[in-house]
Amino acid sequence: MCDSGARLIIWDSSDQPPDQVPCVLWNGYQDRGEQESLLRRVEQDGSRLRRECLQWFDGLGQLQIDGQSLVDWLELEPGLSYWSMTLVAELNYLKTRAFLDILRLMAIEEIIDERRPQTVRLESGNNALREAISGLCSHRGLAFEWSGPGEVDRTHLRPDWLRSAFQTIGGLLQLVRWLVHVRPLRRLRRVVWKGDSGSLLLVTYNLGDGVGSDPELNAYRRYWGTLPTLLTESGRSMNWMHNFQASPDRRPSAAVASVTSHSNDLEAHAFLQSWITVGLLFGSVRRWRKLRTVARRVGPGLVARQRETGGEWWRWAVVNDDWIESFSSRTALSNLLAVGLFDRVLADMPKQDTGLYLFENQSWEPAFVHAWRKYGHGRLLAIAHTAFRFWDLGFIGTAGS
Repeated sequence: MCDSGARLIIWDSSDQPPDQVPCVLWNGYQDRGEQESLLRRVEQDGSRLRRECLQWFDGLGQLQIDGQSLVDWLELEPGLSYWSMTLVAELNYLKTRAFLDILRLMAIEEIIDERRPQTVRLESGNNALREAISGLCSHRGLAFEWSGPGEVDRTHLRPDWLRSAFQTIGGLLQLVRWLVHVRPLRRLRRVVWKGDSGSLLLVTYNLGDGVGSDPELNAYRRYWGTLPTLLTESGRSMNWMHNFQASPDRRPSAAVASVTSHSNDLEAHAFLQSWITVGLLFGSVRRWRKLRTVARRVGPGLVARQRETGGEWWRWAVVNDDWIESFSSRTALSNLLAVGLFDRVLADMPKQDTGLYLFENQSWEPAFVHAWRKYGHGRLLAIAHTAFRFWDLGFIGTAGS
């Protein structure tokens, strides 16, 4: 699939490659003659590539910069690092496909080793991919050619500081709108927690499945099945902590009314966002500013350190946008608010015998787990409420998370 044994063509275009052109296909799952699908190759050797992909992401967190690992650089407080809350480490396929790009780059690296082309040509409008393949060719001493058919991704052409500025302004505006939206949730802050021996905390979402008239009740059934009923029948006290998820067809005031109606002698209900205060907001902003300072200090050295240590530094190009967004948009402020909110809630709450939370490796989960342990609560169980899929890398995680 090299042209006359000297050229490797990588095709990432909305246009179909000519039938007579041997190449590797960045998208698509079917091999066509001398055109090989990278996704199919990744799938065929999935176990090994998944393991090596996770090792690479783990290596990022352990990368030493000026005597400290990246995980340590991003420490918020002892035992909690912001690294595990970044989009880079979260590996959540619903938020980013960067890990899929890494897997395909790994497959390309192997193809280059196998076929030893003299030139690599990329047909793509993806500038992050162009930067990655160009770096790979530079490292291997290969000639690199590029053309960008169709629409070119111009956002990646902006300098990092400009992209960061746009995301920061947009993130602040989104945060203000969100704070106004969730203001009715503060009514549930004066909840009376259950604190008797054997009480449980359940951390859940309020996002229902659209069936019936009560989204909150639907959410319990969707995520927890019959467990709440069994606990009630056994006489166990339950504290429900709802992590509010905004929805166009659900007003926060309606969510408050629904949750209040489910409170009884055995159940207490509250929303995490009820604990938002002006002080917590300012504290989160201060933390955010410190994190951005750290990110600006260590960010430029990430590629350099990978070069020095013999790492695959060219891969960073396809995760760089996730790194920037993790520190420069609503993503960062949302994560830091979660740190402060869980800290306040679990500090105020009576000691809980058992905690259960929905495990999806979302960015708020490290904040919750840290606060739970910090304030000496009992055993903690992560509930995987859906089937485990092979490429859900977030369920496996990295050492830093």
